[in-house]
Amino acid sequence: MFLFNSSFWRSVPGALLGIAVVVAVVLGGWQAGWWFTSQNANREATVQQQGVGNQSAMRSEIPQKIADVAKYTLQIDNPAYAAMKHDIEQSRSYAAQLVCGDAAQLNSLTEIAQADQTWVITNCTGGELAPSSKYAVTIQPGQ
Repeated sequence: MFLFNSSFWRSVPGALLGIAVVVAVVLGGWQAGWWFTSQNANREATVQQQGVGNQSAMRSEIPQKIADVAKYTLQIDNPAYAAMKHDIEQSRSYAAQLVCGDAAQLNSLTEIAQADQTWVITNCTGGELAPSSKYAVTIQPGQ
């Protein structure tokens, strides 16, 4: 009989190992395909982020956002807005954070105006509003 043949039982482990190898190769290839797809999407996003159009747009937005920060500062200093001072300070801090975020996304080849660059160096650290910035607001518990 076939099942009682000793050569059959000697070949079973090899066959099972072969099947396991085929399954591992198929699953590994499938996972590698997803990994390559993910890496390609990340690369395309980086290329787009570093593209001339996007860099130009961010470069032109930085002075506008710095002007927004200055506008909020004028409102804070205006006695007519005294009742809203805390809210305006929060808005100014958020606007300053936007400037820092945009500046951090600029590549090293994108130049910004010297005054804007000085503002960023003074107020930003690693794409975030520096805690030492005069525009940083500490939120008190319950606010």
